[in-house]
This record gives sequence, structure tokens and C-alpha cells, in this order.
Amino acid sequence: MNTYLVEGSVWGFSDSITLQLRLIHVYPEENVIWAESCSSDLTNVLKLHSDIAGEIAEKMNLDLSSEEIEQFPAPRQVNPESYKAYLRGMYCLNQLTPESTEKGLEYLHEAVRLDPGEPFAYAGLALGYIEIAHGPMATDDALIKAEAAVSQAIKLDSTMAEIYSAMGALYFYKFWKMDKVEEYFIKALRFNPNLAMTHYHYSWALYVLGRMEEAIAEHKLAQKYDPFNPLHTAWLAGLYCYDGQYEEAIRVANEAFEIQKDYVISYYILGRSYLALGKTEEAIEAHMKLTELYSWWPSALGCTYAEVGRKEKAEKILNDLIGSDSMDPFKAWEIVCLAAALGKNDLAFKYIDREPQFAWLVGLPQMPEYDNLRDDPRFDDVIEQFNLPD
Repeated sequence: MNTYLVEGSVWGFSDSITLQLRLIHVYPEENVIWAESCSSDLTNVLKLHSDIAGEIAEKMNLDLSSEEIEQFPAPRQVNPESYKAYLRGMYCLNQLTPESTEKGLEYLHEAVRLDPGEPFAYAGLALGYIEIAHGPMATDDALIKAEAAVSQAIKLDSTMAEIYSAMGALYFYKFWKMDKVEEYFIKALRFNPNLAMTHYHYSWALYVLGRMEEAIAEHKLAQKYDPFNPLHTAWLAGLYCYDGQYEEAIRVANEAFEIQKDYVISYYILGRSYLALGKTEEAIEAHMKLTELYSWWPSALGCTYAEVGRKEKAEKILNDLIGSDSMDPFKAWEIVCLAAALGKNDLAFKYIDREPQFAWLVGLPQMPEYDNLRDDPRFDDVIEQFNLPD
């Protein structure tokens, strides 16, 4: 068996890009079989990608099928300023804070303004709005904007992994059509198997489908391809927690703190895991820390208070959520979870019916946040009403 490794570095200056690459034959004997320095202006960056992929395949003596060759980036020209705005936008989105997400969308809208024919920009916008829609920044129109962006992107280019990744996420969080979800994610991974966010979203689709072992394996790939993004480590801990592997969840959640101090998702998972292990004070401490750092997610602490019998404190958080000046899909989801934890099923189902529903209603059949509703006859009615995977 022959094993190869591609090693390289990349740097840019103004409107040019330079790559230094080495192809190393690792096994059975290590030796460098190809090395090259390649430069291009940003206008022709996609052609550079395609040329390099073809040359590496040739040096490895790969006999590529026509289908595999079609997966190389189309050698079209790009607008340098639009492409730079796209790269800046995606960098900001990957920081996964409310401020960075807002800044990322600004860059991506700028990329579209600079070149309305650039599919990368629309694909980035779609992924940005999907990021908003399935998290605490959710707005009523985020998924509508994501759908508009991905529809425009696929008109411009039908060979981009990012577009099919966004399509898969859109069908997962908006349409809840799981056959299409898996089809689009698999197609995205055929075009680019190293795209971490595809593995991340696909992992959660597999979880919702009840395929936990596959979900964990897929999430580990997201972590592998983007190891410095705390999201992939913290939510891998989330899967371990949801699978009942609480000690492993705690270990992995703490690993995310090594990537980013005080990462919010880790505190959420730590609290749930400690609670499941009967470590009440540790659970409360984790969720209090979460609330101190991120005031927009009070229901985590509220649910913990409810579970340990501190009903008055939980009721106070619930009433504050209901009485807030504005209501959005995430806040409605918080009310659902906290009302369920307090045994207020009528209130929980009232907010489940709020339109538009929060994207994570798709997880109703699986997610433990909904456990206290499962014995209510209305639970199965909701699954049937929205045709959720069961």
C-alpha cells in the first residue's frame, strides 16, 4: 500500500497568492517525490487550485474518473476584492460569536455587492444565516434569507461543496426533510471531503435520525479538519452527553476550554453532564457561569434549577423570558424547554406552535431537552404535524 502526504504553506500579498507544496511518499519508504512553488494573482486562484490538484493526482499516478475530474474547482476568474471580502466573511463566521457573525455577514454582503455573480459569496451568506437560525441569535427571517442565498448560489455554480453543504443544512433546519438532508451532505462531501462544517451539520442530522455511532464519528471528522474551532470539540462533548457518556462529555468539554477560554457551549454541556451524574452544585455552577458570560441563554440555568427542585428560581427565569420585550425563535425554544422542566406542558406546547418554529424543533424526537413532554399525547401529535423523523 502506498501512502502519500501533501505538505505546504500559503501566503498572500495584495492581490497575489503563493503556495509552496511538497508531495511526500510516506510508506513503505519516505521520500519527497514532488516539490513546487506556485504563484497566481487572486483573479485566477480557482485555476491555480485546479492545476495543483491535477498535478498532484498525476504525480501519485491516480487514474481519475470523469466524475472525479469534474469535482476539481472550475477554472473561472474571480473578482479579487469580492473574493477577499468572502474570505474575511468566512473567517468571521468561524469565530462563532454574535459580534463576529454580524461582521461576517457584512463582509459577505460586501462580496455580493462587489460581484453579484460570485457563487462563493452567496454560499457564504447562506451558511451565515443558517448559523444564525439554529442558535441563540435566531431571527424570524434567517432561514428565509438563507434559502434565497443558496438558491442564487446554485444558479451560478453547481459544483461547489459549500453550496451543497448549505442546501443540506437548509433542508435540515428549515424543511426537516431528512432524505434530502443526507443526499445534499453526501454530495457536498464528494466535492470536498475536508469541509469541517459539512461534517458538523451532517453529524447532527445523523443524531436526529437516531444513528448516534455514525454521528459521533462524523463529528470527530469536523474536529479533525478544523481542530482549532471550539465548536467542533464542545458539541462533540454534547453528543457524548446525549449518548449517556457523561464522564467523556466532561473530559471533551474541558478540552474546548483549551482552544477558547470560557467557551459557552462547554459550560452548557458540563452543566447537563454534571446534573445527569447527580453533581448538583457543579451543574449549577457551570450554568451560572454560562449565564454570567452570556445573558442571552438563561434557560440552561433555569432548567437546572427546575430539575434540582429550586422551582422559585426557575419560575423567575421563565417569567422573565415570557415578559421580555421581544420574542424570537430561540427565546421561544428556551420557554419550551424551561416550561417542560417545570411540568407546564400547556405553556410548552403553546410556544412549540409559535411561528416560525425554532430550527431545533427537528430534534424533538431525540433531544433530552424535550424529555418531560414525551408522555403527553400532544408530543406525538407534534411529530406527526411537522413530519419530524421518529
